[in-house]
Amino acid sequence: MPPLKFNLTAKRKMKTQHVIALALIMALNLGHSDADANDATGGAELGTAEETITDNDSTIVYVTSNSTTGNLGGRAGADGLCQAEAPEGVSNVHALLGVWDDDLKHMPANYGYNPNINIYWYNKSTGATTLLANSWDDMLDGNIENSGLSGTGYSGEVWTGVVSDGVGTSAGGACSYNPSKCSCGTTAGSQTKWTVGNSSSYGEQGDLSYTNSYWLKDPCPWWSDCSCGTYARLMCIGVLGGTSEKLQFSSATYSVAENEGQATISVTRTGNNGAVSVEYATSDNTAIAGSDYTQTSGTLNWSDGDDADKTFTINITDDSAQESDERLIVSLGNPTGGAQLGSPDTAEVTIIDNDSAFSCK
Repeated sequence: MPPLKFNLTAKRKMKTQHVIALALIMALNLGHSDADANDATGGAELGTAEETITDNDSTIVYVTSNSTTGNLGGRAGADGLCQAEAPEGVSNVHALLGVWDDDLKHMPANYGYNPNINIYWYNKSTGATTLLANSWDDMLDGNIENSGLSGTGYSGEVWTGVVSDGVGTSAGGACSYNPSKCSCGTTAGSQTKWTVGNSSSYGEQGDLSYTNSYWLKDPCPWWSDCSCGTYARLMCIGVLGGTSEKLQFSSATYSVAENEGQATISVTRTGNNGAVSVEYATSDNTAIAGSDYTQTSGTLNWSDGDDADKTFTINITDDSAQESDERLIVSLGNPTGGAQLGSPDTAEVTIIDNDSAFSCK
């Protein structure tokens, strides 16, 4: 895998030029209707100007080499797939993927990305970079500077799970009417998103060849119904040359016996420069807050020079029901003090059932 280049070369799209030629090219794209060809911001790119940018703390987006069904293993599983293919020197890696309560618009707050700096496509084959957007809001305004096809070398569909502005729960968006058509087999309020890979459920996809809103939410072409059983790649986002201050869980998995009463979760710090903090919260998977455990959230704080692990506890409900082991999710977010989220920043807690057919309490 080629190393990342710190002298980033970006192509800035000249949005006001070549409207007629671009519309003609889009009309030849058989994957979309004739009406799509009238949008001069989509399809192939013309009239780009090269611009050399030196930026050693850049946000980049790359595309996984492998395709997968919509059964991604939830947000944590999708992040893991992206982290497994992260280019050298890139940190704070997550899937650029929307779920019901964790959409693209809120990723800067949830994962510590700077919303005000340039975002670049990264081509894993060549190491080249191409400007995607001038800021996070610019990335989600319905038009991007260059397509993923020109920026990453990949064409075709990617899982996104969002509507055109990056918010899965936007009023009037497809996800508002039927969330099961956004993130593969989910329902509103469910925490088991992106865990179904069959043809009876659906997940939103984007098209890497477009620069208009289709790059995030592409009307499924006739040969692909966007069912969760189809295969598509993932877009991944990370930070090049970011801060050495990282906050992350000590493990991606924890377990606790139902009768132990509490699960203790540990968060580690990489670095010790300055005072930093991070928020934590629990969410349901198969374990349900109020029935199986107590909903927990809070903030962990480190002073300057402090690199000791911090912990928080989750109260576990010891019931008498005979049931399978159950799972809940813990997540980190909103790091402060110049820190970023490390890996893993989500973890799974398994509650091991201690009841049998002959147990008495």
